[in-house]
Amino acid sequence: MPHVDPRPDDIVLTDAGPVLIDRTNARVGEADLDVSMSALILAQVSLAGTFPPPVRAAAGALPDASPACTDGDAVRPVDEAMGTRSTDPDQTPEETAALTASAARILDRAGSM
Repeated sequence: MPHVDPRPDDIVLTDAGPVLIDRTNARVGEADLDVSMSALILAQVSLAGTFPPPVRAAAGALPDASPACTDGDAVRPVDEAMGTRSTDPDQTPEETAALTASAARILDRAGSM
């Protein structure tokens, strides 16, 4: 069951390891959607300019590896992730403005792998 909107605030570090919380948007679907959504959010963080430069740089490096993090096809659900993310009321205006460029970046990087 995909979480659908994983973000750093949804991860609690415990002695047993990281735990994903906040299942309000969870739904039946492919796990690859979570990988696509995570890559999209990280790309938005890197492009939106609302975080300090070290955070943007780290976030910008992670989407490059995201499609390789699954045995499935994490690129195919990018359009679904973009549709879901575009209706997220918790996005900043800067994140919303960076949405299309973020999706294009993921697809471009995946095509060069």
